Amino acid sequence: MNLLSSVLPILGVDSRSQPSAVGTGFLIQVLEKCLLVTAAHVADEMQNSPLYIPSTPGESLIELPQTAICTKAPPAGRDEDKIDLAFWDLPAAITAQIENAFWIVPSLFLLPAVQGLPPQQLSFVGFPHKATRIKYGTRKLTSGPEQFTGVCVEEALYQQVNAGLSTHLAIEFDHKRAMSAGQIVTPKDRHGMSGGPVYALTDGGTLEGLPKIRIVGVAIEHHRSEGLLLATKTELLLQMISKHFQLTQIAVSDARLV
Repeated sequence: MNLLSSVLPILGVDSRSQPSAVGTGFLIQVLEKCLLVTAAHVADEMQNSPLYIPSTPGESLIELPQTAICTKAPPAGRDEDKIDLAFWDLPAAITAQIENAFWIVPSLFLLPAVQGLPPQQLSFVGFPHKATRIKYGTRKLTSGPEQFTGVCVEEALYQQVNAGLSTHLAIEFDHKRAMSAGQIVTPKDRHGMSGGPVYALTDGGTLEGLPKIRIVGVAIEHHRSEGLLLATKTELLLQMISKHFQLTQIAVSDARLV
């Protein structure tokens, strides 16, 4: 099992009536429910076109339900939404089409309350717009996720982007030079990364024989001038899910950061 197999592109329809990547999502399981998590501004693209996910990597597309559960946009618009979370409660019919191709990650892989300050190192994953394409004349997808790693930034930079340590994780990210798999690379495209998971390496906790990576946040914004990627912390996603489904408790990871 690999957490990357839970991450998938979210596509809309462009001006040429062709599928086009608008963001990234990841699959989690809460009780018996399969949820597709992303950023609210990605889910808002439903106002412009239907949204789709691949049924299997590189294969045909499945249309998502018209209704996603989103954080409420402020009166000034979604750009002022600093939490910016959304998820779909996927119907059983869609879950049946994707469950053999993608890993629906149990909530035990969600780790809340991570402190996002140096020297904490985090990784984030997404499907860049330019690297996510439809094979000509088909509705089949060619795509590949990109994963980058960076150190969390100082508290002063959180304040500069109207974020806070209690709600966000801010990771250094240079859109021209970023760390990927131990090498400095030029990212293909920062567009399309929104909604992807943010990971931390842990001791694995009591889950033996399973990946030690845990999901600690959801990527929501890239701040070019400050050189950082901003993510909303996992605990706010858990609060949102609990409120929607009227749950008193969701099982989460007991792992410790390393």
